[in-house]
Amino acid sequence: MLLRTKELEGCAVHATDGELGEVKDVYFDIDSWTLRYFVVETGSWLRHRRVLIAPDALGQPPFTAEPRELRVKLTQEQIKNSPDVDTQMPFSRQQETAYRDYYAWPVYWPMATFTAGGVGVAPPLVSAHQPTPDESAAARLARQQQDTRLRSADEIRGYSLRAPGGDVGHVRDFIFDDADWRLAYFAVDTGNWLPGKNVLIAPDWISGVNWSDSAVTTDLTTDDVKTAPEYDGKGEITPAYRQALREHYRR
Repeated sequence: MLLRTKELEGCAVHATDGELGEVKDVYFDIDSWTLRYFVVETGSWLRHRRVLIAPDALGQPPFTAEPRELRVKLTQEQIKNSPDVDTQMPFSRQQETAYRDYYAWPVYWPMATFTAGGVGVAPPLVSAHQPTPDESAAARLARQQQDTRLRSADEIRGYSLRAPGGDVGHVRDFIFDDADWRLAYFAVDTGNWLPGKNVLIAPDWISGVNWSDSAVTTDLTTDDVKTAPEYDGKGEITPAYRQALREHYRR
């Protein structure tokens, strides 16, 4: 099933022993465009703290019937004792490793191994760079940003879509497939200052992200994007519509 992040945000989340809170945002990794965490704001029982829940913790089935609610295989006590993370800022692989270790969630990124006694062992994930006392705060922040592979939907929503002919709109939403939580499409509004037409673009048709300019880049032409089959932002994305997209973009 394809789900828009706008559908996920505000969705109630239930632990095995009671209500947990609601989804406020999602984090996905920029290497594979896969959703890695739901940002969940807990209720008053935990002082409205924000925590991260990986798809690894989802129940089966993950959603209840309407109204749609998310179910997780965690207790309130597990959430209460989880490590603190600053969900307002990108965080490093070192922080993420500690968080996943707490919940015993497997890592999803490649781990180099070395041989110890004939057995492959994953080395501890540490930065190759050792900070010096004279390293500036700006340099430390830049290094941390380079070590970060996670970004939030709320951060990238609103980024310009930049084609070879110029800006052709902005990112409005993200559509994930709940079978594997991979990003299926960027939803793009072709208008910048005034509402335009909503179109969909697959991650494979995105050539990169310019973080300093807050822009998503594509090698599609501006005409390709502006004349793409329109998406109303609410209805089901049918196989016929997906085929029409591929034919239009010649992909």
